[in-house]
Amino acid sequence: MPFEPLRFLHAANIRLDQAIGETYPLPSRVASIVQDATRAAFERLVGVAIERRVDFLLLGGNTFIEAERSLAARLALVEGLEQLAQESIRVFVLPGPLDPVEAWQQIPDLPENLTILDGSLAKPLAYKRDDKTIARIGTWSRLPRRKGAKAAQRETRSESLRPTAFSIGVLATNHESDDALLLDGWSAGQEGNFLAMPEHEIAAGLDVPVDYLAFGSGRARRTFAKRKGIAHDPGSLQGVHPRETGPRGATLVSVDADGSVLCDFVSTASVRCERFGIRLDPSMSRHDLHQHCRSLIEEKRGETSENAWIVEWVMLGNAAALEPFGVAACRQLRDRKSTRLN
Repeated sequence: MPFEPLRFLHAANIRLDQAIGETYPLPSRVASIVQDATRAAFERLVGVAIERRVDFLLLGGNTFIEAERSLAARLALVEGLEQLAQESIRVFVLPGPLDPVEAWQQIPDLPENLTILDGSLAKPLAYKRDDKTIARIGTWSRLPRRKGAKAAQRETRSESLRPTAFSIGVLATNHESDDALLLDGWSAGQEGNFLAMPEHEIAAGLDVPVDYLAFGSGRARRTFAKRKGIAHDPGSLQGVHPRETGPRGATLVSVDADGSVLCDFVSTASVRCERFGIRLDPSMSRHDLHQHCRSLIEEKRGETSENAWIVEWVMLGNAAALEPFGVAACRQLRDRKSTRLN
């Protein structure tokens, strides 16, 4: 079944203007980077959308935190949306637990390129290019088929000759257990007999899974591939907690004419968190510890967007192993690593 080639950015958990928490006092130049990290990540996201000339931007929940009532977040959001509007790039946003639909509706002067996906949608929204529907975007993991078997069979023959719309479902959840239930519902029928069914019988069924299931509000980057499509969570755009470790960013989704989907990571985070656990033994000297810490850091590859790293060191061992590494020694190690990283 052919598709029109399509390219869009998928981002989630932006949390504009939220501070990165649980850090010790930082040098002033690093502190300013950390303070502006989520806004800088959003600015990079907008820049990538314009640079890559994407068809649209998909925001999957928690774009801002309504409870914090941040004016800086509102200004950054509207400014970014206006930049995309000037480039004729549409934005589809699904409100999440932290940015409910009522909060979006209260923001004045939102540009017309923004479409809010909420529970009132009766059917998927059409994204068009040159008056042709290229994609359909909704808040369901599966789409209904209302045609009878004969009509579906005729439609299948027609679709074999002309491009069909790529279907996208956008869902925001709070817990991994919710994700698991949604994945089960989305993937139902994609195993066993489903794969052996003729195309017209699939089309005549009650519903079919969307081609791309966009998760949001998650903190970890995850991809689940099935024969019918892909379910993907890009993780947070910028980590705001030491447990949100590793590279952070968005996903550039490219759909080819044959329906193949490629998900490329796009780095946007200016601050990266890492956490290392080190098991000490009584024979380890301070020099050995320093060299081990250095090797752990050097094994990690930095991203071009990153301007600072926040590293948490967890020392493990018995009393005899920990005794040579008191508070003063750990502070010395921290200062040496901070100087090297910054």
